[in-house]
Amino acid sequence: ALARRGVTGALVEPGPALAAGLLAAGLADRWTVFVAPVWEPSDDALPLVLANGTPVDLEDPAWELHGPNASVSGRVRGSRAGRH
Repeated sequence: ALARRGVTGALVEPGPALAAGLLAAGLADRWTVFVAPVWEPSDDALPLVLANGTPVDLEDPAWELHGPNASVSGRVRGSRAGRH
């Protein structure tokens, strides 16, 4: 329904289960992770390695600095997202 309206993408800030599901289904075409120099423990935080072992393999990863923080972003290798 959204594609008929010209919507070709969506920004998702998922929890661990949805992130793993999107990756496993090949529906995430880009992946960005922000890293801060201070990590606070949280039961609902997305682990850097997903709980079910789903790998995140980025094509041409790009690192950026944001003050004391950093991010890495890239196209998810093998993604089916955006293919019609």
